[in-house]
Amino acid sequence: MTGSLHPRARLLAIAVGVVGVFLTPTPVQLALLWICAGIPMLWRTHMLKVHLRFLLFVVFPLSLTLFLIWGVIMGAGPGALPHSSPRRGMEFAALITLRVVTLGVITQAGLLSLGSDGLISLCYQLGLPHDLRIMTVGATILIPEMRLRAAQVYTARCARGFLKTRGLFDRVKQLPAMLRALVAWALRSAVDRSEMWTHRRLLSREHRNVVLGPFCISDYVAIAAPGVWVIYNLVRVVAR
Repeated sequence: MTGSLHPRARLLAIAVGVVGVFLTPTPVQLALLWICAGIPMLWRTHMLKVHLRFLLFVVFPLSLTLFLIWGVIMGAGPGALPHSSPRRGMEFAALITLRVVTLGVITQAGLLSLGSDGLISLCYQLGLPHDLRIMTVGATILIPEMRLRAAQVYTARCARGFLKTRGLFDRVKQLPAMLRALVAWALRSAVDRSEMWTHRRLLSREHRNVVLGPFCISDYVAIAAPGVWVIYNLVRVVAR
């Protein structure tokens, strides 16, 4: 999914892809989708590095928790007696983990690859209300801004001598103080950003003058690719 897709085709392809993810019954099939379709799509949209960070900082700790709960503590799948089938518990944990991974691929390649400017254009082309446009764009820039602010807070606390060393343990000890500053800054920044965007009406004249054309071949392909997978899984469910 690239920036040339029709906005409505993009959203429809994303919606169909999400349905396909939840209809996929096994971790093996999800893993094949991720490798054969997700990775090339991330590479084409230049979001592979973002996805790798997502795997490291979100999926990895989540998967450890899921495997610990369902594979070790419960030792069974949902609805089964505890410790009746550790393998089923592991399979369920793997299924949830890979669903998160593939949903991350869809979000990153379908929306985050647009950038803030492209997302603004997409929101306006779809006719979203002004308040919803502010919430959507604000959510995408919150994490980069908080990362920058966290680095500033950390540097300031180092300069004031709050850290004896810059080791991992001393950094972790600074988290409570840093979180207070980050939460206060995030609230103030959200209010200031909302007022500024409301005053400027968020969108420039360039975004407002975009005229949508009809669907092209790439739009139909983007919708048909996940659509085939959804139809296959629906037929499989009905045929049972």
